[in-house]
Amino acid sequence: MLENMPFDVVEDEILARVEPLEGELMPLKWCYFRYLSEDLHSSGALPPFSLVKVDGYAVSLKDIENASTERPIALDILETVSSGQHQSKKLLKGYCTFVESGAQLPRGADAVVEVSRIRKNGNKAIFDSPVRSGEGIIKKGSVIKPNDLVMRTGDYLTPARVGVLSAIGHTEVKVVRPPVIGIISTGNELVSSDTDKLKTGQIRDANTHILSAKLTEMRLPHMSLGVVPDSRNALVDVISRVIHQVDALIITGGKVKGKKKFLEETVESSGELVVNGVRMNPGGSFSFGFFKHKYIFALPGTPSDALLVFDILIEPVIQKMMGARYFRQPVRTGILAGSISLDCDRDSFLWARFEMSDTEKFHVTPLSESFDVNLAQAIRGSCVIRLAPGVHRMSTGDAVSFIATSPDRLFTPPMYAPGLNDVNASRTVSSESSTNMADTNE
Repeated sequence: MLENMPFDVVEDEILARVEPLEGELMPLKWCYFRYLSEDLHSSGALPPFSLVKVDGYAVSLKDIENASTERPIALDILETVSSGQHQSKKLLKGYCTFVESGAQLPRGADAVVEVSRIRKNGNKAIFDSPVRSGEGIIKKGSVIKPNDLVMRTGDYLTPARVGVLSAIGHTEVKVVRPPVIGIISTGNELVSSDTDKLKTGQIRDANTHILSAKLTEMRLPHMSLGVVPDSRNALVDVISRVIHQVDALIITGGKVKGKKKFLEETVESSGELVVNGVRMNPGGSFSFGFFKHKYIFALPGTPSDALLVFDILIEPVIQKMMGARYFRQPVRTGILAGSISLDCDRDSFLWARFEMSDTEKFHVTPLSESFDVNLAQAIRGSCVIRLAPGVHRMSTGDAVSFIATSPDRLFTPPMYAPGLNDVNASRTVSSESSTNMADTNE
């Protein structure tokens, strides 16, 4: 078991222990926003024929290669070809064919001149300039060739990617089954968020809604299991009732109450505790293990800390469970817009917000001078600054490392495209918001 190890060591250990769930063959219309569990090849060309992309006149280049405004060339219009028409006449010397956008390029034609560039005189089209080969055309197989590898295992099925699969004839594909996640909040002081009047010592549960919203953002099925008292028997009872219905459980709070460590005892009673504490600030009480072979993630009870740990540690793990090829949160470099004066004895994460400047550089503004941030401050953040152990005295303009946490980060793994290299996922700036909220869950 790893106890109070550095963040990177813990992250590597958890990711090594977690595997993508099994694949399932699904109709394409049910595969949106899922991850592929197999490589996909094209069985044919795209487009399947040379496709006209503008309304205009199909021509042979030789017939108009000497055309100019001084000496225009007139060609007889052979016929009109509509989109969807099975076959057209072969283009003969001295003739052109009017074609609609989406039609098949007539045999013998090299290009299509857009209709707005052509004058008509009876049944003749007047050309006053030459054209390039392939103008106005999408050539057969120019997008995808037969047997091309068009997508790889771990690609995320965005609307555009689903469109590509549909265009090349895939009616069903094999995708990774989305994990079902259970959420439990523990604490004797917690009550349901819909409680009208609080009694002395009571706090409404925020963590359930925070985590439910994060999982909804990831388009994942999940179960909110409510608040459980600080009791090993109560926690074992709830976990035992739902563990067969979920792939993982996220539990907040319940780490240490006095001398009791009932969460660790619960996990070890029917499983294995793999990680017990992380050398990080905040969120050092995080634990990870297995209960009856299902993943258990134990997050801090403080809402802002639970949110941070989910964003930088749990979300990448769940992305791997979902089948993503790219799941680690990229650490980016920005320019500090403020100052930092902190002594860190461990890996530390400071809430901040980032913005893209006119020079296309990230400007990162800390939201607090300390790691003790409440939820009202955290909701204004779009990233966390990562600080290595040591003394940090930093001023405006210094380079700083950060991890984006905003939902606007566009955490979409890149797609494999024939002839193109993979690129890192891009992230964008989130809007700033603020609210007055207490952050007192423990």
